Amino acid sequence: MFRRRFSLSYLQRWRQFLWPRAGWARAFTYMWRRAIRTRASAHSIALGFAGGAFVSASPLIGLHIVYAWLICWAIGGNYLAAALGTWVGNPITFPFIWAGSYSVGNYLLGDNRMPLDFENLTLGTLWNEPASVFLPIFVPFMLGSFPVGLMIAVIIYYSSVGIIHIYQKKYHKGRL
Repeated sequence: MFRRRFSLSYLQRWRQFLWPRAGWARAFTYMWRRAIRTRASAHSIALGFAGGAFVSASPLIGLHIVYAWLICWAIGGNYLAAALGTWVGNPITFPFIWAGSYSVGNYLLGDNRMPLDFENLTLGTLWNEPASVFLPIFVPFMLGSFPVGLMIAVIIYYSSVGIIHIYQKKYHKGRL
């Protein structure tokens, strides 16, 4: 009933997946409404959204959704809301979140210096000794991502649970 008249090619489907024709704002709004309109409780949806936001502070970029789903499984959050919550980390917010995570990690380790001398950084050093280049950055970054992510998650949870509850009441009241 709701199929396309002409199906998209494989390349067109990938393009649509990477850059929706109607834009990212509409795609996010659609997913947000889908998450809120489920029969899940406002608490579960807010937990999922907060879990996804928590993960946004971590340096594990390719694993954000998987990491968020594991957290949802552990705390009983909504999986779709967790995937949406990972969008808290985006190209606009990542520099601020990551700078905060790295700074907090350095503070917790008691190390306030820049760990990498960029003047002596060469492609050979990156290729031959990657641990000596990336570990001084990754360890404080990962350590600092926990308190920063927890702060973001608490803010997201308490600001969204009430809004979701009100929206669900209005939505279900209008449907009955």
